[in-house]
Amino acid sequence: MKKTFKFRIYPSRKQKLRLNKQLSQAKEIYNHLLEKANEKYKSERRMLTKFNMNKYITELKKTHPEYQEIYSQVLQNVSDRLSNAFLSSLQESQKKKKRRKD
Repeated sequence: MKKTFKFRIYPSRKQKLRLNKQLSQAKEIYNHLLEKANEKYKSERRMLTKFNMNKYITELKKTHPEYQEIYSQVLQNVSDRLSNAFLSSLQESQKKKKRRKD
């Protein structure tokens, strides 16, 4: 039997501001990656890999110093989520094509 615990956090005003800022920055990076991935898929019909996304994030962090505050694991999670979304959408489209042929 698994036990789970729920904890309610009460962040201070300063912590709330920092969390909201990092969430906003993570959304910006997600959009950058999504745009880059769409461009690659349209031009080469190939997916942008997680490795390439993480490499691009590193480049973004060099050119945008405001992204330096975000932990790398958080940004890698963003690329992981986007990669999984692309994989699932491609698998779904392949299933639809297969159903049409049958």
